[in-house]
Amino acid sequence: SEKKTLSDIDTILVKAGFNPNQTRSADGTWGQQNNLKSFENRIKDNNFETAGVYNEDGELIFEKEGNINSVTFTDSELDLIKKEGYVFTHNHPTSKSFSKADISFLIGHDLKEMRAVGDDGVFSMKLLKNDAITDVKFVLQYEVSRKYSKIMTDNWFNSNDVTTDWVVDEANRMIVTKTWDHLSKSDFGKEYLDYQYIPNKDL
Repeated sequence: SEKKTLSDIDTILVKAGFNPNQTRSADGTWGQQNNLKSFENRIKDNNFETAGVYNEDGELIFEKEGNINSVTFTDSELDLIKKEGYVFTHNHPTSKSFSKADISFLIGHDLKEMRAVGDDGVFSMKLLKNDAITDVKFVLQYEVSRKYSKIMTDNWFNSNDVTTDWVVDEANRMIVTKTWDHLSKSDFGKEYLDYQYIPNKDL
């Protein structure tokens, strides 16, 4: 019979769903190098943001690196992202929850879920429904929730006798977290968004 070359064998393996270039996991099994959990574990300690987009089948469509605060996309990349049912994940070097821009992106691109990876876990925001005025409602509710969280955080901050770097960092983290907690429990949040924090131990 005809001897098959390495490239022929690779082609057969790929068609069978096996990636011949992947490496074995520590336990000796062939790991899924680009599944969501592995990808998030790979980027969580980066000091710059890295984004990944997954389709409905859990396949990584593409990934892109940015700076400490954001990742920018070309028009063609944005067209690729804007598909209902896609999941967008990225790391936050500060380990804070979502920015306002993150959730506007979730709504504006009709994604299934927005995820932000920190040191200790993952923040998740799922879009329950998206109608013609979802973004307008979101902006209005965000401002209400932001004011509420600022009052709560200021009260906590002022109750500390000593102002240390930890107190300042915790206050900055708290105002973001409380904003999304408050927003997700509002009438708007209950109808449009599902917000949760998933610790590493539960991933």
